[in-house]
Amino acid sequence: MPAKLDRPFAGLLFVIPGIVIAWLGLSLVAERRQRAELEGRVAELGESLENALVKNDSFLTHQAELESRLFETSELHQQQMQLVEQLTTRLEADERKPPPPVDTDTARREIQEAAEVRGELNSILELAEVHGLRFQTIGEHRGKELRDVHLLRYDDGVLAGSYFAARCRFEMDRPKRELTIVLDKVVEIWKGRRVESKTKRITSLPERPRLLEKRLGELVMGFGRYPVEKSELPVGDLETRLLWRDRLAQLFDSFQVGARHYRLFALRSVSNGTFGDVELLGYTDKGRLDGRIQAGQMQVWIDTDTDNVELRFFDGFTEGPEGRIGFPDRWYRLPAKGMVRRDVERILTGFVHHFRSIPK
Repeated sequence: MPAKLDRPFAGLLFVIPGIVIAWLGLSLVAERRQRAELEGRVAELGESLENALVKNDSFLTHQAELESRLFETSELHQQQMQLVEQLTTRLEADERKPPPPVDTDTARREIQEAAEVRGELNSILELAEVHGLRFQTIGEHRGKELRDVHLLRYDDGVLAGSYFAARCRFEMDRPKRELTIVLDKVVEIWKGRRVESKTKRITSLPERPRLLEKRLGELVMGFGRYPVEKSELPVGDLETRLLWRDRLAQLFDSFQVGARHYRLFALRSVSNGTFGDVELLGYTDKGRLDGRIQAGQMQVWIDTDTDNVELRFFDGFTEGPEGRIGFPDRWYRLPAKGMVRRDVERILTGFVHHFRSIPK
């Protein structure tokens, strides 16, 4: 009969296998967990490797672009350096050449002509009764327009603003006797404020629109017809006036005051040795309008003691670069040194007044 085992040893026979089985189970679980972690790590490394490869391709592409741009920049730099060398060579050659001579006469003549045109236009503004406005510079005269114009604006004689216009022209509304100065693409500066506008129109009602239109010449665009004035002379008086206009024109051929030659421009009436509503225009030796005399009446007087001839004007003014000066209450006397007594008495038969300068 087999020997009976001790009870403690008999319990170990059941415990030890359980421990081994548990250990094996834990080892299997741990192995599976490590394998799962290893597979996850491998997957992460594969994804990282793929991203790295994509980034590497992008880097290589960008590097190629940079190398291409660097090459183009180098080529451009070489071209610029060649241009600099060419310009330097040309400038050195120009410096060795003597400067072209300056035509001082031409420059002086151009400056003088520009000043004469500006003075003529400013005189026209005075005639048009456009006060407080003066031409400062004129770029060019093209057809019926002035280009690149700068006008000064005055407020009670004090400079307060300007007009800068790309174009300037004049329009005469004959039925209204209205003159309009039209400025296109204009910048207006007035007392510190700046305003840009497409068009600026400046209007005036001149006293002598016909004279103004004649003086503006091709610069003015006339519209319509002038109204018939009630004070216009009948046909018979018109013929008489034209006859005396011709006689006075003949007389004024030799009339000069200083450097200014006067010519008869307007004559409205003739009566009792007096010429009514007379206007004389004064010109320089170069034919530029330089002044005028406007009078309600004009008379021709001869000093019987000296044979000197003089003109006497009443109710009017004289105008020139020095400004407008009204006549004294009595009359305005203008010596006519170029006129000869014999010719005056022959041309103006019955229309000459006499006086004595030397008392008896």
